[in-house]
Amino acid sequence: MKTVVLKTDTREAYREAVKAAAEVLDSGGIVGIPTETVYGLAAGAEHPVAMERLRRIKKRPDEKKFTICIPLKSDLRRFVPNVPRAADKLITRFWPGPVTLVLPGAGDAAVGLRMPALSLTRDVLLAADTTAVIPSANPHGQKPALRAREVLEYFDGSIELVLDGENARLGVASTVVEVTADGQTKILRQGAIGPEELKSALAHTILFVCTGNMCRSPMAEGIARKALADRLNVSPDKLDEAGFRVASAGTTSFGGSPPSPEAVTVMREAGVDIGHYISQPLSIELLRDADEIYVMEPHHLDALKAIDFEAAARAKLVAPDGRAVDDPIGQPLAVYRAVRDRLISAIKDRLKRTVNEDRNRK
Repeated sequence: MKTVVLKTDTREAYREAVKAAAEVLDSGGIVGIPTETVYGLAAGAEHPVAMERLRRIKKRPDEKKFTICIPLKSDLRRFVPNVPRAADKLITRFWPGPVTLVLPGAGDAAVGLRMPALSLTRDVLLAADTTAVIPSANPHGQKPALRAREVLEYFDGSIELVLDGENARLGVASTVVEVTADGQTKILRQGAIGPEELKSALAHTILFVCTGNMCRSPMAEGIARKALADRLNVSPDKLDEAGFRVASAGTTSFGGSPPSPEAVTVMREAGVDIGHYISQPLSIELLRDADEIYVMEPHHLDALKAIDFEAAARAKLVAPDGRAVDDPIGQPLAVYRAVRDRLISAIKDRLKRTVNEDRNRK
């Protein structure tokens, strides 16, 4: 077999290379292809002969499964009917990127999935009509190829095609994380994303939402940070290390504004400094990262649904009694103090359950 090498350094060459690679995969062949981590060997998972060839040329043990690579986040549901919340958070933070997730698939079977960050890789996956696996381009136990010529050194004459794209940027394999159905996580392989980054992404995140993010929600954020820190016996700036993150945002905020002077004043009276806070608009990223979402008034729930209906299902009114916390903007300090006291009572009640549930998970 003659292994063909195709450049991807011009627009026309790129298009032709993507088309050729997709055709090889659809016909049951194997393609050497770059990713952002290392070069890989792509093969169609629906082609048993291709999969057997792939296992043979890589000298891969039979018990070692292949990871499926997908071009779109929406493809995830084809393989994992119920995505654990912890996996959702890792996907939000790291996909596309160098994290492989081992998730509960249909029945009791686990499935490994990755969404590569390199556009060339994803374009080939989109163009192909077959589901593809892309293990690293190296025989078992050897160093993964980082350049097209290294793929040829290993597999010239054993595969149909090599795409000569950019060198693998990261030069280290993806991090592999197992997430169980109940949300427990375990690093199966150290890689491009380190344990601290993973821990930060998995932090239990609480988001408070109001309208302008200039009084109620920054007040709630400050109250929650202090209450959590007190409960966990850490300083507020160490909450991330304790596995928690607190944020706030506004449904109509343009961002960049300080809290109202009245909010700063009444919070300082309660021993909490929010003077350094800067407002930010509510975004889909903030919503998807949040494990708990608390809003001040019912119309905020409608605003959340317009941004992300699924995330909005996690949202509640901050007051457990279901009554709105009205906007104090433009009102005297006495009104701000009443709002502050309502928020303190409501948030302490909410966080009591949050901390207890977190301890039970651990």
